[in-house]
Amino acid sequence: MKQSISSDATVYANRSVIRKLGKACLIATAGVALFTPRAQGDVYISNIGNFSSGEVIFDEDVWSAFAFTTDSGPYVLDYVSALLSLPANPIPDDASITAMLFHSNGSGKPMTQIGGASFTHTALVTGEQTVTFTPIDTIELEANSTYSLVITSSDVSGRWRSGGASGGTSSDVPGSSWAIPTSTFVKMGGPWMELSSDEFLLASVGASPIPEPSALVLLGTIGVAVLALRKRV
Repeated sequence: MKQSISSDATVYANRSVIRKLGKACLIATAGVALFTPRAQGDVYISNIGNFSSGEVIFDEDVWSAFAFTTDSGPYVLDYVSALLSLPANPIPDDASITAMLFHSNGSGKPMTQIGGASFTHTALVTGEQTVTFTPIDTIELEANSTYSLVITSSDVSGRWRSGGASGGTSSDVPGSSWAIPTSTFVKMGGPWMELSSDEFLLASVGASPIPEPSALVLLGTIGVAVLALRKRV
């Protein structure tokens, strides 16, 4: 009798463990799907260390565009940090820079603005500084696509620092093949104009990879299999 009770207790305990394991796998699958990206802030492309002596104006009449191209994986855009210089005169407390995101062609020319893509940014001070633009809502970046962050401002007349291509680019992610197109564009009331091809606006782009659907399917399948096994125990 004691042995039978002990055996029943073991079976019950095993069922309980399997049930919890199966539920955990299913919950993990839902969590990955709903709360991606999991890791944030990795710099996928940056040329911010290449400053020479160049700069491009931005104000309410001049829009300046920084372009970048993704690689083969889809991503969520976390931020774009730009090396800017603002005038020495006092900056109003409520001064802001308007940032927009555009689909661009392969050379970096902005083509179509992405509706609903709006940004907040870090506080503005006088002098040279890195201003980080963070999306208010989730912005997904498609694979092998070129985008441009475009800035303008009716509150300040600033300068976006630029540098040559000789310094190359850097990334926090081993094997990243993001790129910066070979042209820089500005807009002064009319069509977009291409600037010198040997000067690049300086910025860093942070993003998070979106998990492949196959990984989510695998995790969910494991959960279902574990629950099915529980019924046999």
